[in-house]
Amino acid sequence: MVASRRSSALLVALLPLLLAWPSEAGAIPYFARRHGVACSRCHTVVPKLNPTGLDFRARGYVLPGYDVQRTIPVATWIAGRYETRPDADVDSTFVDKVEFISGGPIGERASFFVEWRAVSLGLLDDGTLNDRSGRFEDAFVNLLLADHLTLTAGQFRHFNQFDVSLRLPASTPLALGAGVPGERQPGDDAREASLRGFSPAGRSPSLMLTWHRPPARAGARLADGWYLHAAVPFPGEFSLPLTEEARARASFEFDTRAKGVVLEAYYRKGLSSFGGHAFLGRDSQLYTGMISYDPGSWNTTLAAAAGVTDGDSDRRLSWWTEVQPRAGVNIGFRLDESSFAPTAYHLYADLQLASRRGVLWLLLEQRFREGSDRTTIQLNAVF
Repeated sequence: MVASRRSSALLVALLPLLLAWPSEAGAIPYFARRHGVACSRCHTVVPKLNPTGLDFRARGYVLPGYDVQRTIPVATWIAGRYETRPDADVDSTFVDKVEFISGGPIGERASFFVEWRAVSLGLLDDGTLNDRSGRFEDAFVNLLLADHLTLTAGQFRHFNQFDVSLRLPASTPLALGAGVPGERQPGDDAREASLRGFSPAGRSPSLMLTWHRPPARAGARLADGWYLHAAVPFPGEFSLPLTEEARARASFEFDTRAKGVVLEAYYRKGLSSFGGHAFLGRDSQLYTGMISYDPGSWNTTLAAAAGVTDGDSDRRLSWWTEVQPRAGVNIGFRLDESSFAPTAYHLYADLQLASRRGVLWLLLEQRFREGSDRTTIQLNAVF
């Protein structure tokens, strides 16, 4: 409790620094280098996209009106983390991420995106590190089959209305991160069983069809409009494990028997959206609804979900709101509530500096939850 009070006081003490933080904006790799633009062209606060960034992604990583520059086609993301869990007597500082990111168009009708973690470490409740170095976050190809219809193949997440890989806090909203178990196969170990489960924020090897109809009105953005997604996820994980521990905890796995079917429909206008999502598996189902309002300098989002496994149900709810008082600064609050865990409250803040060589930012997050408080301080660099 003393550590929690100290970390809370730290967040309050840093508020003046947040408001006075320098806001120089320059080009960042790799997409910004490639098109010779500033980070603010596609981001509100890195990694969150603004409407132009959403259009850029919808066009297959093409920015009309800008010449393509010759550059190294890879961005590097390095993150160091300090994390303390006073209730579990856990305290650790470590490099949790070294990541290489690339993507871009393939001809006129296809694009790709790859995000590979050469270093991937997470802190377990017993204070040891979970080494999954060499795993892929995302690795997929998009192919335009016809007007408004796209096929995506590879490994990716299955909640498209809100991309959790672009979230600003360190933790994932519970309504999107909590999953349902999959079908248990004879001889499955704990990891194989977990790969058969499903979470909206989880990654799976998959095939997905997307129908997107932009608004017909003049001046409408390409990324606006209605979206319909139908996906088939498979148990497994794409990886190139780099350590002995990672070979056990992040080995390459793939099972051709599908987990089930994922259906999603939503409407987007700028950064605001509303929609619904459903996973239909053999022994479990998960239904999620979400509404988000974002006029530009602040946003608020509500997501609710219900999981059903063998006839037993549970519920999850997440609500968060964020404000950007100036360029490069974000302050947020999130509530996570469910029928299977104590209510959690999150306070978080991002402070960012951008130059023409990269982006440096400090992330602070404090979680308050009965018996499981947590403080996270993460320093990130992308270049």
